[in-house]
Amino acid sequence: RIGVPSAPATDALGAAVRDRDEDVRLAAIDALGKIGPKAKPAVTALLGAIENGDEATRRRAVLSLKQIDPTAVAHVSGRMG
Repeated sequence: RIGVPSAPATDALGAAVRDRDEDVRLAAIDALGKIGPKAKPAVTALLGAIENGDEATRRRAVLSLKQIDPTAVAHVSGRMG
């Protein structure tokens, strides 16, 4: 089960956000969102996904970012296509 108890995996999940495999990327992004505010160390990775990812990656990263740090979403609204 993924959630706050999974917070120690935040660094590994943040790295997986940059994986070449879309399924791995999206699973990592979703897991970070489920961890919530304890996943704040991965915000930079999510911002990178929003900046450089494909459409599915960008959208899922925004959704996860909202769960981790809603204030950070205001900084990315202009980055969505």
